Amino acid sequence: MKWWGYLILLLVIAGFLAYYLMRFRNKVVNQKEDIEKAKSRVRILKAKYLQVLRKVGTTQKDSNDAQGGAYYTANKNGGGRFIGGAIGTVDSNFEEVGKLVVSLANEYQSAQQSLNELVNRYNVYITAFPRIILTKIFGYKKENYVDSGNLAASTKLSGFDDKDI
Repeated sequence: MKWWGYLILLLVIAGFLAYYLMRFRNKVVNQKEDIEKAKSRVRILKAKYLQVLRKVGTTQKDSNDAQGGAYYTANKNGGGRFIGGAIGTVDSNFEEVGKLVVSLANEYQSAQQSLNELVNRYNVYITAFPRIILTKIFGYKKENYVDSGNLAASTKLSGFDDKDI
């Protein structure tokens, strides 16, 4: 083979190598974007869940205070004993709110699970043998899983203040 044959072979190999590098980088970037979207979804569901829990706690305290006042009036005055019949609607609304809290908790947990699955897929992809070399060259790092230990750090509620939650 003449020198130009080796040059063509070298260009073909360089082309395949460049294609593989671009494909690797694009896949890593796409997986990181998916992880960021999942983190955002977890943050939003966490904010909704905490907001509902806070409002439920305030509502429950207010209704308990109202019930206590009604029972005090009923016990103090003889004519107030009929007031107990109106209190049943307060407790029945808590069943609906309880269902809402449970559904938000389930959505929140499923969002965390899908985030962990995306993180696992990403970590496995970048640590496989030939790609680990490229990972070191490009400086990609493994993502952290969301668990109880790093939940607060990995799902910070940026963009929300305490009045929103």
